[in-house]
Amino acid sequence: MNHFGCDHQSESFRVPYILSQVIPAWTHLKSLRVGAINGATWVHLAQHRTLHRLEVRFPAVDVHLGSPSAPGGNAVFPALDKLTLRSLSWGLRGATGLLRSTGGRGSLIDLHVDSCIQPQPTELGDFTSAVADHCSAESLTNFYCSEKMFNDWGLEIADPYDAEFGITFNTLQPLMSFSRLESLMISGKRLVLIKDDELLELASAWPQLRVLGINAKAGWIVTSRVTFIGLAKLIEVCPLLMNLYISIDTSSPTDNIISNYRDNMDRASSTETQVPGAALRYLYFPRTRVDARDVKRIAAFFAVLLVNSPHATVYGTPENWLKVSSAIRRITNELRRTVLADNKQPEDTSGPVSRNRASELETDSDEGQIEEEHEEDSDSSSYESCASE
Repeated sequence: MNHFGCDHQSESFRVPYILSQVIPAWTHLKSLRVGAINGATWVHLAQHRTLHRLEVRFPAVDVHLGSPSAPGGNAVFPALDKLTLRSLSWGLRGATGLLRSTGGRGSLIDLHVDSCIQPQPTELGDFTSAVADHCSAESLTNFYCSEKMFNDWGLEIADPYDAEFGITFNTLQPLMSFSRLESLMISGKRLVLIKDDELLELASAWPQLRVLGINAKAGWIVTSRVTFIGLAKLIEVCPLLMNLYISIDTSSPTDNIISNYRDNMDRASSTETQVPGAALRYLYFPRTRVDARDVKRIAAFFAVLLVNSPHATVYGTPENWLKVSSAIRRITNELRRTVLADNKQPEDTSGPVSRNRASELETDSDEGQIEEEHEEDSDSSSYESCASE
């Protein structure tokens, strides 16, 4: 037996006991998807030398969660690439306990954890610390953690958590040891209390990051402390970034950011290094309000940010983001026309794109706005679909 999948949902003793008798006989097992298991099975799987993918729903029967001496001993999952833990009754505490029950560092590449109960304030921070202690910094590339809470009817509770349930710099700091991280997604309703300099310090530890998402569905609950300056710097320190899901403070100033960002792009081009923003494909800003008076200013900022990413898309919630997207397209098209015009004039030494051009376009009249509004109607269905994900 190489692959086995069973979606049983029972936490009774009988099913995990049967699995504990059968699984040890599968000496060449490579992939396993089951519900709850018992401690003996966990120990066996942790020492299995051919198992590459494991998906389990916890808590595991008779495993003493959270105890350093829990069943597992010196188990390190020597061959495991992807571990998925889905917990319906112990939350991240169960996942933390299981990681701590291993006596060494596993070679995990992909870690996916779903929690489905009311979390505790420090639960997420405890979990990231356990990941740092028991996952190899040389291997982990994908980290996904979701916290949800359901009522008695199986419906997800929409209310955000209290202020003490915050995601801070200290919450995510343990993950800075994973320099090869390519995807980091955290989903839940915790308040996000991260500032520009903290986000920059975190991102600097992940130079290969391609996907970053923090509360992509619920938003940051409170007004984001990340400004346009922090966003621009984030794009610079993560040149491979493709998809971004965070909230930002759109009332923050954009003065001088455009010209400084253009300088950095010119410098990267001259040194043949990765041009900031060239890999960007999708930027989504949940629960990020845009004042109607700031639409052109914000669009001018993103037009420069995405000048090397012709296929990038910018969305957000709640209102006015469709107008921002339309304005970005208009300004970006004008910038590209400027590039083509400049390339036909060898005597012009001002560079491929005038550093002030986006600012000039920001203050242009609303000429062409009517035709852009027709595009908004066609975009609305896809926008609403993205916002609901």
